[in-house]
Amino acid sequence: MTFDGQGRVQLPIWARTEAHITKDVVTLGVGNFLELWDQATYENKVAEMSVGKINSLIYKKKNNDADTRNDK
Repeated sequence: MTFDGQGRVQLPIWARTEAHITKDVVTLGVGNFLELWDQATYENKVAEMSVGKINSLIYKKKNNDADTRNDK
């Protein structure tokens, strides 16, 4: 990837196509990974999730973070 003078990077067309990114993007840091989502797709995915599922993902994330800190 190449960065412009302001530190931005342009996603290649194949990546935008694969992720169905049309305009606005949501970025998420997940562990050592960066996820890019089309905003409308992400909002629809979250809207489909139950509160219980969202809470379980948050709980799992908190526990994984604590395990990572304890490993150091």
